[in-house]
Amino acid sequence: MDAEGNPVFGPAPGSDAFTAAMEKHPLKVVVEGVYDVKLYPEEDESVTILNIKRGIVSALAVPLLEEENNKKMPTIHGMCKTNYIVNAMEDIATDITLNRDLSKCDHFIPQRDHTSPLALISGMHYPLAQLIRSSQTCNYKFDNDKKHMTSGACTENHILVPFSHKGEYGVTNVGKQFLTLLEVSTYNERVFDHNVANLKGLPMEAAEDKSVVQDKDAPLAVLRELATLSNGEKRAHLFQQLVSMVRGMKAETLSPAIPEALKLSGPLTYQVLAQCGTPECSSAIMQILRTFDNSAFEVDAIVFAMGQVPNPSALLVNDMLAMARYKQSKPILYALSNVVKRFYKAEGKVTPEIEAVAEFAVAQLGDCTGDNEQNFLVLRVNVIGNMAAAMGAASPALKSAVIQCVNEPAASLEVQQAAIQAFRQTPVPEEGREVLMQVLLSGASPLQKRVAAYLVLMKDPQPAELAQLAAALPIEEDQQAKSFVISHLTNILESTAAETQELRQKIIDALQGNEVGTVMDPTKFSRNYRIGSVQGNMLFEGTSYLPKEVMLEMTLKAFGYNVDMMEVKNTIEFVSLSLL
Repeated sequence: MDAEGNPVFGPAPGSDAFTAAMEKHPLKVVVEGVYDVKLYPEEDESVTILNIKRGIVSALAVPLLEEENNKKMPTIHGMCKTNYIVNAMEDIATDITLNRDLSKCDHFIPQRDHTSPLALISGMHYPLAQLIRSSQTCNYKFDNDKKHMTSGACTENHILVPFSHKGEYGVTNVGKQFLTLLEVSTYNERVFDHNVANLKGLPMEAAEDKSVVQDKDAPLAVLRELATLSNGEKRAHLFQQLVSMVRGMKAETLSPAIPEALKLSGPLTYQVLAQCGTPECSSAIMQILRTFDNSAFEVDAIVFAMGQVPNPSALLVNDMLAMARYKQSKPILYALSNVVKRFYKAEGKVTPEIEAVAEFAVAQLGDCTGDNEQNFLVLRVNVIGNMAAAMGAASPALKSAVIQCVNEPAASLEVQQAAIQAFRQTPVPEEGREVLMQVLLSGASPLQKRVAAYLVLMKDPQPAELAQLAAALPIEEDQQAKSFVISHLTNILESTAAETQELRQKIIDALQGNEVGTVMDPTKFSRNYRIGSVQGNMLFEGTSYLPKEVMLEMTLKAFGYNVDMMEVKNTIEFVSLSLL
């Protein structure tokens, strides 16, 4: 304020850095049709800067007045129903006012902040956001001669409904944005190079909420005060303050602070990191776990629990990989596979973090001549268990290594079978299909291995493969293998499900009018069962009345997606006892 009490405006701290960040890259925008806005930012463009540029593009969007039903408009909040009024008209409309209810835009979604993973009540960001009503009014002026916009002003009003009166007075927030055309530079390059992989939409994205100033000493000072505090009244306030400060720390700042924090107070450090909920805090927990004894049960339990997070980050994938290198137990490998599966599904592409995990899996598997138990663990838990799709997309070398395991003499039957089943969730390469077909048609191969190869090939059988199978089935000497294939084909042919229609036709074409065969006695011979959403396999050995292996699978079709509810597999071993 000046001497007269008037506000004095000046550049905000960091305005030069902000200007440099805004000017570093021009924003490449493509508008297809009327409303399809596509942005092509550079890879090093921060989400915060991109969101600000999105806001400018959104503020410049004006409807085509000649469109009678032009009610939906693209904005930073998605497609919004918009009403407009023409205030002045010359050759063109020179003054237009727009009104829209932002709360009804299709991407007006609350940004979720980090919360404690241990909170008894969570996920309240969306229902609480429904208590806020938001509206926007924009006014635009146009040059009648040059037909372009000269200025634009938008005002947003946000009001908390429970504490408002007549939807107008109460707890409110008002934001204003003014855009004025200063000059026009000649720019004729309408065709530009752009990275399709970096395509973005106009709706806003969640930006990383980290402190501008990264300082590890301030949180350590609060921790030191909290550790020596004798007044219990301040404890809750200081603890919340410490958690907030730690949530704002980046990994490169938090990591070196952990050893010092543990020296001040181990229990408090654990509590803060457990309540934090950011990927950086999860990384710090992993950092501490890697200092524990390798055989500690707590390591497996905590890592397994952290592997169940619904929205894993790239940092968590790296930390899980570091833990898998540190200790290769079943819970840790499963946690790694679960995180990679969810991360790959969210990203929709192979990232450097996924490639690193694929390299780790290749190194662990080797040429499949090593320890059978470890190879089985890698194949069954790492590849087939969860992340087969991600690994298949990331590493052709891993696919080749898995194929090599199928007929590796040094590998146990369990490892060979796990190698075959690794392709249940990922496409089988051409050379792999040939190997699996050889296993299926080989009478010398064990029954379990042949059935595994058959089931993988039948995910998407080729006509030539079905023709080979149809020709080999009548002369098959192994009655258990023959019984299983006949029952499986019969179940498909008798199915009325729409998703099996194409497969049924392929099988009918391959049979060329011949019968598939008679289903054999289910109490003595292997077969496939299908009852609604439940299917199972029962494999016998020889003509024994006792099954060798039983597998039960249940898939629930919900909301248009196939959800695997459970899979139970049991290999049954029988021991003969002689009583003297």
